Amino acid sequence: MFATLFDLEVRLSAKTADHYYDRIEERLARPEYRPRALFERFNIEVIATTESPLDPLAHHDAIRDSGWKGRVVTAYRPDPVVDPEFEGFRENLARFGELTGCDTFSWNGYLEAHHRRRQYFKARGATSTDHGHPTALTADLSPADAERLFAKVSSGKASAAEAELFRAQMLTEMAAMSVEDGMVLQIHPGSFRNHNPLIHARFGRDKGADIPTSTEYAKALKPLLDRFGNERDLTIILFTLDETAYSQIWHRLPGIILP
Repeated sequence: MFATLFDLEVRLSAKTADHYYDRIEERLARPEYRPRALFERFNIEVIATTESPLDPLAHHDAIRDSGWKGRVVTAYRPDPVVDPEFEGFRENLARFGELTGCDTFSWNGYLEAHHRRRQYFKARGATSTDHGHPTALTADLSPADAERLFAKVSSGKASAAEAELFRAQMLTEMAAMSVEDGMVLQIHPGSFRNHNPLIHARFGRDKGADIPTSTEYAKALKPLLDRFGNERDLTIILFTLDETAYSQIWHRLPGIILP
């Protein structure tokens, strides 16, 4: 890429790093290096981004209204309102309710809010959901047990184990919604996020200080697959950051696509 895109023909090293930086900086200022120009230059068919359910998707609307023919779609990334350990979780639930007109501090209202935002995202090109949970754990609680668990997490009083169980239950709930609306379910567990406390404190979450962790899949995914694994209308893409898992699960889990 350095040679073909930036005409850099010397090997990158400590001695040439400034040369690389200056050349790339100079090229990126040119019109032909603007994102849309590069999109067309490389014959890109589609780019998919991920956004929170709390995002109004104004940038996607702006792209659509600009008349540009490139295809950029969003994906539904509900972590801020699914993970009880996400910063500002209860405030996010309140905002979720404001956006959807649902009582997002009741279990049924909370699920309905997801339905509505998924439809909002689909109307703006979304074809998938995206879930970055710490583990691949799934659960299939009874409606009464799920409601009791939600009452605990939405009150801010859930333990770490209850937060993990809630995330597990929500993967199964998302699978149920995908069966209904056709959205592909993408799961990419196994990342120890914000591992560097200095980076996190200075710049906020999700700035690249993530480290893969060992992740178990077969037992973790079984509750979800027991319920939906044979559904013809459900597609699951399972990302594995722990490369040793491929030899364990390749072609063994029904209904799973591994990238």
